[in-house]
Formats: sequence, structure tokens, C-alpha cells
Amino acid sequence: MTADARKNQPQKGSDQTMRRALVLEFAQSRGLPFATAATALAIFILDALTPQDITFAMLYVAVVLMASSFCKPGEVWLVVLGCVGLTVLNYAIISPPAAAPQIVGLSNMVLAVMAMALTAFLAVRYQAAVEAVREQAKLLDLTHDCIIEGDMNNVISYWNRSAEALFGWTAAEAVGKISYQLLSATFPIPLDAVMTELLSTDRWEGDVVRRKRDGTSVIQA
Repeated sequence: MTADARKNQPQKGSDQTMRRALVLEFAQSRGLPFATAATALAIFILDALTPQDITFAMLYVAVVLMASSFCKPGEVWLVVLGCVGLTVLNYAIISPPAAAPQIVGLSNMVLAVMAMALTAFLAVRYQAAVEAVREQAKLLDLTHDCIIEGDMNNVISYWNRSAEALFGWTAAEAVGKISYQLLSATFPIPLDAVMTELLSTDRWEGDVVRRKRDGTSVIQA
């Protein structure tokens, strides 16, 4: 095998991996909406085949949750309106009114609509919270300060671009690792004493020597 062939092998493998990832992402992006629509249709059919005192309309909550994973907030509410329309259509046209007392079917329909609306409200609020966190993360990535976040076990949960530039590890490589192990950190006092002071006073001050990916050291306060 020539040197040029060996050189091109990693690139070829990388291209194949990227193509597989794109195909998988495309399948997921197309498959989930299809599955959501199919679920809504199945619920509609089941609801139409059962008496009004047995309601499957509550299961439209699952459709709303599925839609919230790929729809924008306004689109989520459109999905809710569609599910409500199917529920009303089933109650008013398809289901025989004599199958159960009218008040039972009406009550079930109202409860189902309320459940769908509440689920959509919570899903949209969750989407807004996630978007706010993303925006904050973008702002943290724009700063020139090195920002590393972790839990009480020193497991890294956030690693911004400045940390990538300073230490050499990408966020994907750093998140989930124990910070003092990844960076070979050296503390002026034992780590247990550092954690004890941090837990008791909510702060600790001191110089820590950390090692970059290239082996060089950096002192941080």
C-alpha cells in the first residue's frame, strides 16, 4: 500500500461515518413525524370503535408529547387543535350517541381536551426553558474566560470554547470526565480539605496547577 493510499484511508472512513450519521439523522427527522401521525390515526380509529363511556382520546396526550420533540411551540398548539378536532369529530359524527349516556361521552371529551391542552402548555414551557439554557450556553461560549462547570463529584458538565482553546480537549471529550483527573490538577492542600472547606463555606481560594493536553502546565487561582 502506498503512502498516499494510507493517507487517504482515514479521510475515507471519516466520510463514511459522516454519511451514516446524516442518513440516520434524516431517518429520525422523517420517521418521528410519520410515527406521530400514525399514532394519532390509530387513536382516532380505536376511539371510533369503542363506546363513548370508554375513551381513547386521552392517548392524544402521547401525540402532543411526540410532536413537541420536533415541533416549534406554535406548531405544538396546531397539533393540539388537530387532536381536538379528531376528538370532536369522533364524538359528534362517528360514535353512535346511543352507545352511552350523552353526559358520559361529553365528559370524557372535555377531560381529554383539557389533558391535551395542559400537556401542550407544559411541553411549550419546557421548550422555552431548554431554549433559554441554549442561549445562555451560547453567551458562555462567546466569552474569553475559561468556564468549567461540574457537580460535587467533580464530574464535568459544561466546558466552553475558551476551555477548549486553553486546555486542548473539546467539550465532547471533557464532559463526563472527572476534572482533576483529566487536567492532572495539583492542589496546594489535599483535595479532601478543599472539598471540606468548599462545602462548609461555599468557596475555596488557592492556586491550582492544571496540565494541558500538550503536557504544559497552567496555574489558575
